Amino acid sequence: LKLSLAQYRDLEAFAAFASDLDAASKSQLARGERLVELLKQSQYSPYEVTDQVLSIFSATNGYLDAIPTKEVRRYEKEMLTFLKQKYAKMYDSISKEQKISDESKKQLEDALKEFKAIFDPATK
Repeated sequence: LKLSLAQYRDLEAFAAFASDLDAASKSQLARGERLVELLKQSQYSPYEVTDQVLSIFSATNGYLDAIPTKEVRRYEKEMLTFLKQKYAKMYDSISKEQKISDESKKQLEDALKEFKAIFDPATK
């Protein structure tokens, strides 16, 4: 995450002076914007560690790439609610083990694909 954000900041500075960027650079800038938005938390509302891990996992693995930046926080909130309700066993396992095991990773990827298919960024 730290490396991704550092690369984003470097590319962001470069993009300010460049007139034309390739598709990979544009994609990296878009993902960086979403990561920055995802890391914002409301004052006096700390996240549980498991929630932070799941949110960062979804962002760094491309599940937020198609979500408009302004909808990232709503996506995160609804995604965490979805995981806690429908995939409570997996959520509890990650929370208890304090890591994403190979089995949990597969379940998480399937759950995130399922959620991404039902999430509509146009509705509020």
